Amino acid sequence: KISYIDIRNQIISGWPVFLSNLSTIIIGNGAIIVLGFFVSTEKIGDYSIAEKILFAIWSILSLFSQAIYPYACRMAKQSHAHLRRFIWYTCIPFTIFITLLCGILFAFSSEIIFLISGKSNLVSISVLRILSIVPLIVCLNIPAYQTLLAYDMKRSYATVFYIISIVNLAFTFIMVRWNGLMGAAQSMVVVQLVLTISL
Repeated sequence: KISYIDIRNQIISGWPVFLSNLSTIIIGNGAIIVLGFFVSTEKIGDYSIAEKILFAIWSILSLFSQAIYPYACRMAKQSHAHLRRFIWYTCIPFTIFITLLCGILFAFSSEIIFLISGKSNLVSISVLRILSIVPLIVCLNIPAYQTLLAYDMKRSYATVFYIISIVNLAFTFIMVRWNGLMGAAQSMVVVQLVLTISL
């Protein structure tokens, strides 16, 4: 039987993680929300084709991050040197793989868009080329994110995510007004870069 105090303690300890995950959703979907106020549904569709391809690769990053988390925690308990060595030997090869994937995404964006949508959409191709760098930027924040999690610094990384999610909506609003769909894609690149540096 689980006591009320245990439930409360778990909610309190897990709250920063929950809010940081919520912030990640806002950061990821902020562009679509903002675009809804300024452009037609057809143009949102053009943007979302490229974004869906991006999120397919993003899911690989998420799976990798979740898979190494228990090992990162184990290494952190031994020593910081063990954690650094573990991150070095796991994240460097994975980053090389993601870099190659981003290169393929950029080089073959027109073919990928045609394969997914059945037509050669120049807008979607341009958006995908801009967004092709995002998986690499996100990949670069995995070591910092894993380290913060391993040392139970929930409030530190949660604060970063809260602030970036608010900045994301404001910056995306400005960029979409200035440059439409391309502005939304450029905003995602800048926001992810700032998030990675902040972490």
